[in-house]
Amino acid sequence: MKKTLPVLLARIVLPLCAVAFLSSCGTFGDYGSEVTVAADRTKAGAKFVPPTAEKPAYYYLVSVGALELGAVYAGEQKPPENSEVEPQIVQTLAKQHYIRATAATPKPSLVIVYAWGSINPDELDTGDPEMPPAQLNRGQMLALVTTNKTDTTPNSIDMTLNVPDLSDGRYFLLIGAYDAKSFEPGKKRAILWRAKFSTPNSSTSLAAAIPGLLDKGGDFLGQDGLPATIYEKIRKGTVTVGEAEVVENKPGDDAGQGGKNASSAKPE
Repeated sequence: MKKTLPVLLARIVLPLCAVAFLSSCGTFGDYGSEVTVAADRTKAGAKFVPPTAEKPAYYYLVSVGALELGAVYAGEQKPPENSEVEPQIVQTLAKQHYIRATAATPKPSLVIVYAWGSINPDELDTGDPEMPPAQLNRGQMLALVTTNKTDTTPNSIDMTLNVPDLSDGRYFLLIGAYDAKSFEPGKKRAILWRAKFSTPNSSTSLAAAIPGLLDKGGDFLGQDGLPATIYEKIRKGTVTVGEAEVVENKPGDDAGQGGKNASSAKPE
């Protein structure tokens, strides 16, 4: 079922779409899994300093839940439950020195919000065989893989070098951090940073993609810059085959039965 993105999340993922917001292994030559990471800071977060082991950042955690955006196709796998996603989020944040607040910790300075899901191109057939279908939600998909530093002008250098192909669906994971003080009565919510991880959805399930999204994107939490696409090089195994050794059959051996004296090729 399609879901409309809550206003809270809309502020996390760039204000390109006001109502709805917004993959897992693609291939690239000798490379396997592909993850695009788009992380930036807002004006409110311009002076944000990422935490360190000596000075961690404590946070409250809020889950928006799973989102299915764009065209919906029959047979698509059900997204994982929050009980499966949340522990992975907490673990990844901890590696970057973001610590979930408890009664025993200092008062949190952040409210971290996250969501996960999939987005497919929502295309409209123009009826003209010489024209490709119009992609109605390209703005949503573009927001997923760009930052506030990206020049989204068609054919710009950024669009050519930093933006992946958006003709197919993607899995995504969205994480954003708000100033906890901005949740006090009478104050305007202030988001400090946001991180959007996505990958083509052509080869696996969302549940299987999430660990890879976090593994490749974790270092970008709280960072600021242009989007980056990370490719994991496929490990190529090698097999060395030794010279064939021909052994004559002895009396009583059954030729061609694969016995211990049959011809064999032994690897070195």
